[in-house]
Amino acid sequence: MSSNRHPWAGALLVLLSNVCFGTTGPAAKAVIGVGLSPFQVVQLRLMGTSLTLLVIALLRDPKSLRITRGSIPFLLGYGLLGFFGIQLLYFIALARLPVGVALLLEYMAVVLVALWARFVQKRTLAPTTWVGIGLAVVGVALIEQVWRGPVLDAVGAIAGFGSAICLAAYFLMGERGVGGRHPLALAALGSTVGAAACIVLAPPWTLPLARLGETAPLGPLAAPAWMAMAYVILVGTVAAYLTGIAALRYLPSPVAGVMSTFEIVIASTVAWLLLGEKLSAIELTGAATLFMGVVLAQVGNLRKPASVLPSSTPRPSPGGAVSSPR
Repeated sequence: MSSNRHPWAGALLVLLSNVCFGTTGPAAKAVIGVGLSPFQVVQLRLMGTSLTLLVIALLRDPKSLRITRGSIPFLLGYGLLGFFGIQLLYFIALARLPVGVALLLEYMAVVLVALWARFVQKRTLAPTTWVGIGLAVVGVALIEQVWRGPVLDAVGAIAGFGSAICLAAYFLMGERGVGGRHPLALAALGSTVGAAACIVLAPPWTLPLARLGETAPLGPLAAPAWMAMAYVILVGTVAAYLTGIAALRYLPSPVAGVMSTFEIVIASTVAWLLLGEKLSAIELTGAATLFMGVVLAQVGNLRKPASVLPSSTPRPSPGGAVSSPR
C-alpha cells in the first residue's frame, strides 16, 4: 500500500525509473547495430535480468518464489506474453522504426485495455478516457500518414502493434495476479519463463558473443557493445523495476502510471541526441497527439479507481501488473 507522506520521493523514483526504461531503447538499438538480431538481444536481456532478479528475490524473501501447481498456467502466460512476446516484438519494431514511434505504438496497449473494459467487460469509461482513445487513433493516423498510403516500415509497424497486444494481455493478466505475489518475485519468475523460451528456441552457445566486443553506434559516444548490453540489463531493466516498485511506497498506482508515460518523451529525446532520429513535422504532430491520448486515457484511471486501465509501473497490490518489461 502506498503512503502519501512523501509524494516527492515517489515522483523522483518514478522519474528515475522512466529514465532507466526510456534509455533502454537507444542502447538496445545500438547493440542491434553491431549485428545482433532483435531475438538475440532479447535473449541476452532476459537471461541477465532473470538471473539478477532471482538473486535479489531470493535474498529478499525466498518464499515469494514458491510455485504451486495452480499458478503454473498463469506464470507461463505471464512470462511468454509479458516478457518474451512484448520484448521480442518491441525490439523488432525498434530495429525498423524510430525509438519514439516504436514505444508509442506499444503504449497503444492502454487504449486496447480501455476498449476491452468497455466492450468485453461492459464497464463504463470516463469521458476523459474516450477523448484519449480518439486522440490516440488520430495520432497513429498522422504518424502513418494514411492519406498517402503506408509510410512506416510494414514489419516494424505490425511488430509495434503486436507488442501493444501482448502488453494489453499482460496488464489484464496482472489485474487478476497470482496469490498476492510481490511484483519483484513476479518479475523474476516472468523473466525466467521468457529466458527459458529463448533458450529452447536458440541455445546460449549459438549467440554471436564476439560481436559484443565491437563498438556500438551511439552518435557522439563510443562504447563496446557489451557495455551497452550490460546497461540494458542492469540499468534499463533491473534498476528500472526496483525504482518503480520503490515509488509505489509513496504514490498511488494510477498517479505513478500517468507519470510513467513521460518515458516516451525521454526515449525520443535520447534517440534524437544519440542516434540522430528525427521525425518530420507531421510525424512529430502525430506523436504528440498519440502521447496526449495515452496520457488522457491514463488520467481517466485517476478519476475511476475501479477501472481496469493499467498503471505502467510496478504494483505491489495483489495481482498488480509489473511495469512493461520492454
